[in-house]
Amino acid sequence: MEPDPFPAYRVPARHRWRIAPDGTAVPLGRAVPADTCRVSHFSVCPARPAPVESPELMARWRSHGGRG
Repeated sequence: MEPDPFPAYRVPARHRWRIAPDGTAVPLGRAVPADTCRVSHFSVCPARPAPVESPELMARWRSHGGRG
C-alpha cells in the first residue's frame, strides 16, 4: 500500500482500499466525497503501465519514476 491517503473522489473505485482495524487491506468501493482511501503500490508502480484513468494516480506513478 502507498503510505499516504488519497481523496477517494479522485481515485477510480477499483483502486480504492481501506485498512481494516485488524490491519488488512480491503476494497473501499463506494465512497462519499469527503472519504479518503489508500492505493496499492501496484496501481502506481513505475514498472507497470501508466494509470491513465486517474490524474491523481498518474502523478504518483510519475513521482515513482514512471515515464509516459
